[in-house]
Amino acid sequence: MNATLSHISAARFWDAFGSIDVPARSLSISSALRPPLAASLELVGNLGIFPNNEDIHVLVSKQADRRSFRNLSCHSCDRAFPNGSFVEITPGVAVCSPELTYVQMANRLNMPQLSLFAMMLCGIYARDVNATEELFQSGPVPRVQRRRRLYPRRPVASPQSLRMFAQEIASFPGSKKALAALEFVLPRSRSPMESIAALCLTLPPRYGGYSYPRPFLNYPVYVDEAITPDVRKFNGTQPMEGALGRGSGKHVRYDEDGRPYYECDMVWPDKRLVVEYHGGPYHTGQESVHRDSLKANIFSACGYTELVLTKETVFDGAKFADFAVQLANRLGRRIRKMPDGFEAKRVELVRSLTVGYPLS
Repeated sequence: MNATLSHISAARFWDAFGSIDVPARSLSISSALRPPLAASLELVGNLGIFPNNEDIHVLVSKQADRRSFRNLSCHSCDRAFPNGSFVEITPGVAVCSPELTYVQMANRLNMPQLSLFAMMLCGIYARDVNATEELFQSGPVPRVQRRRRLYPRRPVASPQSLRMFAQEIASFPGSKKALAALEFVLPRSRSPMESIAALCLTLPPRYGGYSYPRPFLNYPVYVDEAITPDVRKFNGTQPMEGALGRGSGKHVRYDEDGRPYYECDMVWPDKRLVVEYHGGPYHTGQESVHRDSLKANIFSACGYTELVLTKETVFDGAKFADFAVQLANRLGRRIRKMPDGFEAKRVELVRSLTVGYPLS
């Protein structure tokens, strides 16, 4: 390989992987970490996933292999890497595996950011850096915003694979921190904001979170006893293989045995509690309002309680505190007094996971 993407460049690749038509296959160690060539770097640029004027970060095996090109940052490491540490993405170009990239990013990100990064690797979405979609927001002055479009994908890593790799390279810089951050990682997130909302609820107060019990993300809640023929007609049927699609929680779905379920954003099964995150315009309009109301009634008939968490609430400290009290009551938790300076930490947590996050 004549260019091996690493660090923030590898992170951007895995953030977008699944939205770009790039195959990936495991590489043998001997074929990676060669000095970068200008032609290979041009191939990297053609992937179209890196911001303008941002350096491309590559990894080489020794100091003598470092090269000086415009917008190139070379990292050298002469240690032995485990098998599976590098992945070929096009002839002449490789990328550090999700697991190796995770350890590398531990040296750049703070603990909450590193947990968010791991949740992206273990999540079921990819972000396209080029394609955007318009978000129409109501208000005194209607305006149009743009955001990076999300695409469904299968996870490129798991908490288990990240842990095993970090343990295998325990002497590498960042591995200890990488292992510590996994304590807070929740797999199967469907979007960055869903991950941020979950972290704000579950991280310890020292990071600005509420230290609530960890929910399951995008978890099936079966509603057999509440599905009538009229509900089936309104919602339609969707096959099991569509479970990775965005917005799947809006409709009743059916598993391979024909059992109906909703795939819900956050679920505490033992408490029969569901939190749905509403972050965009998908829950407005007469039909969407009717569908959300119908779903709430179905949950109630099955003994589940549904709470709704909005993007506005996540960013508003007072509203989020009110939501946290409501959630604590439903979880049967005593509402604890937060330590001095907690609100400042919560504000900093949200800031660091949004505008302060290098992959935003």
